[in-house]
Amino acid sequence: MTNPQNPFMEHWPQAAKMSMEPLMELNGITTRMCTDIARQNLKTMNDIMQCHAEQMQGMSHARGMEDMINAYSRWCAKVSAPLTQHTQNVLDTMLESASEYSKWWEKGLHHMSQQTKTMQEKAEKVMKHSQPQHHHQDKK
Repeated sequence: MTNPQNPFMEHWPQAAKMSMEPLMELNGITTRMCTDIARQNLKTMNDIMQCHAEQMQGMSHARGMEDMINAYSRWCAKVSAPLTQHTQNVLDTMLESASEYSKWWEKGLHHMSQQTKTMQEKAEKVMKHSQPQHHHQDKK
């Protein structure tokens, strides 16, 4: 049974549920972004380790300082492509996430505006019904 003096409690379960939905959406956006970046980090590290293994093999066949410098130069050239691609992928992921965060924020502001309007209308209705009614009697 609800208390007519406290209509807020009547709507509490729905309000609590509605406040959790945006938090779950925010968690989803953050989780996707972090998962994508972690996956990209692992792929890039794998690529760099492969390049490193090739460099070590090249260094093992070096006959002098010039061969070592050439092997190192080849390694730098080969490693720069995955690093550049990784940087671009992370940037793209972050820009996409920023767009998702922006949409989430705008949706939240719209929802808050609607909720505020609804609450204000309910409060006005409660106030209107709680005011004493004055009945005028006709004087003869």
